[in-house]
Amino acid sequence: MKDKKLVSGKIEFDLLSNALDSLHHAIDHLAPLGEEPRAHDYKRAILDVAHSVELLLKHRLQQEHPALIWKNVEKYPSLDAPTVTVDEAIVRLDSICGMKISTEDRAAINASKRLRNSIQHFRISVSEKEAKIAIGKMLAFILDFSERQLGHSIRRELRNDDRLQDLLAIYEFYKEYYGKIEAEMRSREKWTDPCPECDLPAFDLFTGVCEVCGHVGAID
Repeated sequence: MKDKKLVSGKIEFDLLSNALDSLHHAIDHLAPLGEEPRAHDYKRAILDVAHSVELLLKHRLQQEHPALIWKNVEKYPSLDAPTVTVDEAIVRLDSICGMKISTEDRAAINASKRLRNSIQHFRISVSEKEAKIAIGKMLAFILDFSERQLGHSIRRELRNDDRLQDLLAIYEFYKEYYGKIEAEMRSREKWTDPCPECDLPAFDLFTGVCEVCGHVGAID
């Protein structure tokens, strides 16, 4: 996603572009040019990834009906009225949209939310490993959710921007995403092998192209 330019002096992001902007900020901090991430990078990545998840959940509600984003739907579209929390969005996605967030993903979202709240309202004390696991799970959720539920392939955009490789280099993300890709391929009954480039089980044996990283290879 390219940086949005000002049009007629306005700063304007819709829900999806706002979510993608925060995601890219997170990746910038997780893969700073020529450097290893430092404490402030993980802090910013936690905030940005949590923000991206919240907006993507609301974007899915908006696809069902814009009023569903508001805590009290009769207040739509007042910008002075509160919108739903992450927990409320998940409940509405289940009860109204028939879309269930898995127990594992809900646990990951809650863990990320707790870290975000600590940063925003008090203090944070967490190991680098714990931060990487929380961020990795949320990044895997973002890419999987956008593909399955939004009809928008963030992973394709990241691949085109060469940012997907930055994420795949993060083991905690790679591990979580591997499981989601494997499940996705099974659900689509695709004949795949591990990709020789990214090692994810997404190398399509019919097309000879990896659906994740885009690697093109020979078909045996």
